[in-house]
Amino acid sequence: MRKLFCAAAFSMAASLAAPAAHAGEIPPMPSQTIDPACTWRWMEGKGADGPKISMWAQDCKLSTGHWHLRFEHEYPGFSLWVDDQRQGMVLQAFRLPAPAGGEAGGNGGGAGIAALLPELRKRSLIADKDDCVFQPAAIGRQPRTVAQFEIRPTGETLKAFEATPNDEVPEPPCGDYAWSTHGVRYFQTDLRVPGAVLYLDLGQDGTLFAPETVRMEP
Repeated sequence: MRKLFCAAAFSMAASLAAPAAHAGEIPPMPSQTIDPACTWRWMEGKGADGPKISMWAQDCKLSTGHWHLRFEHEYPGFSLWVDDQRQGMVLQAFRLPAPAGGEAGGNGGGAGIAALLPELRKRSLIADKDDCVFQPAAIGRQPRTVAQFEIRPTGETLKAFEATPNDEVPEPPCGDYAWSTHGVRYFQTDLRVPGAVLYLDLGQDGTLFAPETVRMEP
């Protein structure tokens, strides 16, 4: 999916420029596009089980094709397309399972988000390994209610990864939705939307959406 990106054209710096806004507000449109052939669009989408996802994203008609995002209700989330060729998911919402004897969702904290691991393994989005776990992350500016996490290797999986020869580009040790040396992929929760988890893929060289403007709402 990420191989089609050009680092010179898709700069992550432009997408990190937008200031944060409160939930329910539309944040200011970023001031810069990645190319003069791109325009900003405020995009929203909501699956049957929620949450609502919204953000500023760029629609680019470049020499390499029409780069744009589309909302897919069945996941739910936004996927990247070049012309009519689907490249993969870049924003995807998940719902935490209901704790035993409690209400659905949990609080979205560190202990709560670990409950999502079995579902990710079941869907083959991450490796079926017990030593691939959520760890706190800090990627860009976010409101205090937002927590960010990466799925990283520990134990034997970490040892195997560290043994990769220096002249090789290693595969993500914990799967496609997990941490990688050649891409930025992470999950985030928001205390204002209990039980919801959002996956974000910023790619290796940047992304069409501005991650600082991403919002989740019930």
